[in-house]
Amino acid sequence: MRYAPLFLLLLLAACTRSADTQPPLIGITQPKSGVISQRSFQVQGYVLDDSGVQSIKASGEEVLPEASRGQKLVRFSFRVQAPQSGQVEVRVEAADVHGQTRTVRLPLVLDARPPQILVERVERLVTVVQPAQKRTLPDGTEQEIPARTASVLQISGRVLDDTGVDRVTLQYNNRYNPLSLPKGKEVSFYVEVPVRQVTIIAVDAAGNRTSQVVSR
Repeated sequence: MRYAPLFLLLLLAACTRSADTQPPLIGITQPKSGVISQRSFQVQGYVLDDSGVQSIKASGEEVLPEASRGQKLVRFSFRVQAPQSGQVEVRVEAADVHGQTRTVRLPLVLDARPPQILVERVERLVTVVQPAQKRTLPDGTEQEIPARTASVLQISGRVLDDTGVDRVTLQYNNRYNPLSLPKGKEVSFYVEVPVRQVTIIAVDAAGNRTSQVVSR
């Protein structure tokens, strides 16, 4: 029996290594970005723990169904009603069966206002491709051939948004042409299009959209 203490020591060490010392892991999958456009929105995610999930609270309210308690992987979903525009914080707290807890805070920005398009200059530039000409007909009379011209619509302006302009697109001739512009709260643009009318579409980081028709 002289090996009994050594056996007990090894058994105790194995139990110590297998003990759960980590709090639950929380992952939030929805919303995907830090900017939202609706005051009422859905939050989705999951909680993972080796010993089992005992509780999931959203801003202090329990959202874990009784039937899911003790499971190692639990998915959650709840709806948030934001009070007003501006900063919004979503707080999720999870606890395992041993009482270990972890809290995740997700800061969000509620932006319900669409971006603003400011058209500062619109000009129509006409260039002569071929000048007017005259030719003599067989009967000796002269015929005038009018000049051939081409024109483009030149537009310059800015797009403004509190949370940031995500993209600006031009629509004409049943086509959408995205502009290669940097993202930011104020974005300047200059375009030339071979049409008399074009629609400028701007979308911000929250997905709010606005458009403006420009013609000359």
